[in-house]
Amino acid sequence: MEALSDTLDLIPTHSVAHAGRLLQSSRFRLIVGTLQFDESRLFDLLPLAKRTGTPIMAVKLHFSILPEDYIARTLKSATYMGFDASVDVQTLQSLIGREAAFQKLRETVLATAKNADS
Repeated sequence: MEALSDTLDLIPTHSVAHAGRLLQSSRFRLIVGTLQFDESRLFDLLPLAKRTGTPIMAVKLHFSILPEDYIARTLKSATYMGFDASVDVQTLQSLIGREAAFQKLRETVLATAKNADS
């Protein structure tokens, strides 16, 4: 998530429980979570994000032993289930290069956060 530190102020969390406590105590512009978050429990945050009106994004950052089509279906499912955006940075890197992939991530994060501010 270092790629986003120059884009937004970040508050890292490593568990659904901690993220839930933060969401209940403060207002956030956006939740950005990786598919690997808290042993793949990112989807557990969706109901709380919706209840608090906080947009939520699913991101695939790092190498995974899971097949690419599984990752693609998971990210598509996230969007169908109510996530506001998703980005597969690893696949984008292979298609357009590292810097362009992270630029796409930053643009998506800013657009999703801006939509929440509107």
